[in-house]
This record gives sequence, C-alpha cells and structure tokens, in this order.
Amino acid sequence: HGVARLPECHELQLKFTKGQVLTAKASEQFTPLDHSLIGKGYIALGESPGAYHLGSTYEKGFVSELPCQETAERLILSKIGSFFPEVSQLDIIGCSAGIRVIRPDHYFPIIQQLDPRCWVFTALGSRGLLYHALLANRLIKNFQSS
Repeated sequence: HGVARLPECHELQLKFTKGQVLTAKASEQFTPLDHSLIGKGYIALGESPGAYHLGSTYEKGFVSELPCQETAERLILSKIGSFFPEVSQLDIIGCSAGIRVIRPDHYFPIIQQLDPRCWVFTALGSRGLLYHALLANRLIKNFQSS
C-alpha cells in the first residue's frame, strides 16, 4: 500500500482495507487436510505438516495496521466454521496483517502507465499474492511486443 506515497499515484483515488490471517496448528483430535479449502474465507495448508493459515478479514474502517488476533479470530473463525466446522479443533498460534489497495469502483486491478517510464500495478485484492507474478509477466510481455 506504499503506492499511496508516490505523488504520481494521487490521481488514482485508491482506498485501503486491512486483511488479517491467522496461523494455526492441528490439535491431536484434528484430522489433517490433504488440500486447502476455500469458501467464505479459506484454510490453506502451511509450510510444515499440521500448520494452516486461515483468512482473511476485510476491515475497511481499520484504526491500526498492526495485527489484532482477537479481531481476526472473531471475523475469520465464524466464516470458516460455516463450511468447515472442524476449524474449532485448530490451535491458533499467531496472527499477521497487511493493507490491501482496493479500487473504489470495482474489483479489477489497476495497471496503468503514468508516464513513459513508470507503470503502476496495484489493487489486486486479497488474492494478489497468488496472481501478482503472472500478471506482471503478462504486462512485461505486452510492453515488449508493443
């Protein structure tokens, strides 16, 4: 979300939302998952066996950029519990937070040339972590072919 500090980007009228993710480990009674699940929220396999990431929040009126595990648990666990009740068998061990850039009018990302040498590529939403490299690659290919 540091793009907001660039003078060239002030005209984009960006907005921001806070996203939090919980980190959890499996308790003894939890049957391990062999794949991630997504619904109203998600439970993603972690880096090590028995580790999971639960997300995420969409906090538009946030006061602090810092993680708040109490808020994250309240907002995330009920969403995941609606399609995966076994989430209650996970032990929450941490919380992280970040700020997402969002576009005021719709959910499409912003890919815009600001001047001949400067592009902005932002507002990818909550799945931007998954798609940023693919989209950046396509942008470079299109730029090189023109």
